[in-house]
Amino acid sequence: MAVNFFSDAIVNGSLTVTSGTSGDATLIISADTDNSEEADSPRLWFKADGDITQGAIQHNDNTFDFISNVSANGGFRFLTGTTNNTGTTDPSNGATERVSIDSTGMTISGSIQLGHASDTTIARSAAGKVTIESAPIQTTQICTTHHNMSLDSSSSTSDFYFPINSLADGSSSGLYYTRIVSAYAGKIVKILIKPSSAMGSSCKIYMSRRDHDNASTFHQTSGFQAEETFDGSGSVTTKIIPCGVGGTNAADWVFDEGDMLGFSIVKNTTSSSVDLAVTIVYEYTMS
Repeated sequence: MAVNFFSDAIVNGSLTVTSGTSGDATLIISADTDNSEEADSPRLWFKADGDITQGAIQHNDNTFDFISNVSANGGFRFLTGTTNNTGTTDPSNGATERVSIDSTGMTISGSIQLGHASDTTIARSAAGKVTIESAPIQTTQICTTHHNMSLDSSSSTSDFYFPINSLADGSSSGLYYTRIVSAYAGKIVKILIKPSSAMGSSCKIYMSRRDHDNASTFHQTSGFQAEETFDGSGSVTTKIIPCGVGGTNAADWVFDEGDMLGFSIVKNTTSSSVDLAVTIVYEYTMS
């Protein structure tokens, strides 16, 4: 049986298309049946909030468009679930949002499986952290510098500046000690120190920072931008000092492109025979 409308028609209430107990139920929306006008397209429009056409599914000259176009809170949500809703129960009952698209972009909840393979997944592990097969993908550039130094003074208050090589000196002699010019803006993630002997229970690590437009090329001797206190006592295992990630003063371990950075350490022992191997870990924000 065919029902033909030769003008606009309004159905008050729900419209059900059913094939009963046998056969497919197909809803066909057809336009341009003689292929004479490409501008004629089949369209399904959705209205709400006072006759506002907020969304549509329609053809546009052979493209298939899904449209959400409303002033606030618009977008698409894709939901899945395992609930067998029946009758007139809203199918969103028991379903969970998996993908959403709005004016700011796309959000995916959960992992992405590549090629339908559950053993090849991309997932979010934390803010700004992505993994493939649980292995982290580095989304910023990591750089390290390595230093060897000898703390040859008995002072437990002097700053020992990180040297270019194995210089045994406790001063801040600017030409001999490492000054690093940052390639990009970023932060110091952590500093690792492997001492040859115990350094004391309350040691300090400092970062000095000269702005890229500052005329001085020497270390600051006071007013350091960043510092952390760490325990260097006990066994001579590697000391991992959190700085810009997890440090007590994490917000201070930052720098801009072109800034000159210097690093120094204060041991908490009068021993004059502490040798160090040091690695500084930088995280650059690429732009």
